[in-house]
Amino acid sequence: MEFQFCAEITDFKIIYSVLKAISFKEYAIVRPLEEGLKITIEETKCVETSAYIPSNLFTSYYIDTNEDIKFKLSLKVLTECLHIYGDDGNPSLKMTYKGVGSPLCLVIKHSEENITVDCEIYTLNVDEFADVSLAYECGLDKVVVNAGHLVDVLSDVDNTSDELELLLSPDPPYFRISTTSIM
Repeated sequence: MEFQFCAEITDFKIIYSVLKAISFKEYAIVRPLEEGLKITIEETKCVETSAYIPSNLFTSYYIDTNEDIKFKLSLKVLTECLHIYGDDGNPSLKMTYKGVGSPLCLVIKHSEENITVDCEIYTLNVDEFADVSLAYECGLDKVVVNAGHLVDVLSDVDNTSDELELLLSPDPPYFRISTTSIM
């Protein structure tokens, strides 16, 4: 059987860091798309967190464009597999997925130690999933903020507020944080 998804990267530490940062739920939905790999975590259909890993970050990236590829897997198992060597060296990663019912196969090579680890992570079918198109998401405004400064700003916000609004606009004010409360 031909692969529906195959990707390789020479140093995947950034992928591990991104996945670790969003791993507040056990399962994640993985969507390989032409633009890149999208990993989504959903909390009772009202909170959604997505990580996007652009395809140009990979040394090779292939998806079968005739298929709508999506599967659910244990994010904890995936991050543990990716961290199998700890922080040592620059291991490379190859991921493959054959299709519905197939596992996500990982081949992790530690070039300095000449060690290869093969992992298969069982996948689950995705039930209904309201997904926002990645092409649409890429068109949204983007803000890069120093985390320390953002923490300072958020600590000054009225903590009795019922709502927090973030405004991103091409017109002034370009970025605004406001709160609404009874006071």
